[in-house]
Amino acid sequence: MSENKKVRKSYTMAFKANCIVESDRSNNVSKTAAENKISRRQLQKWRAKRDSILSLARKGKIKRSRLVTSGSSATLAKFPELEADLTNWLKEEVSKK
Repeated sequence: MSENKKVRKSYTMAFKANCIVESDRSNNVSKTAAENKISRRQLQKWRAKRDSILSLARKGKIKRSRLVTSGSSATLAKFPELEADLTNWLKEEVSKK
């Protein structure tokens, strides 16, 4: 196995929303990205999904989640409970073998 394997970072919706608001306030994406130790490109992607991220951050129920993108809109999965049940079932089936 490679020792240089990159680990994917995970950010909370609140952190993403805070970065978006900060970049709007300062009107400087690069500076905001550097201050929060994220890439400029990552912040630009979050800004493109602004409405979804801010909405989810306001609800406060979802801590971390990947958004499903379709075209220019980003949403959560349509049936999160069903997906969670399916994931649990698959884990059980794999553990049986």
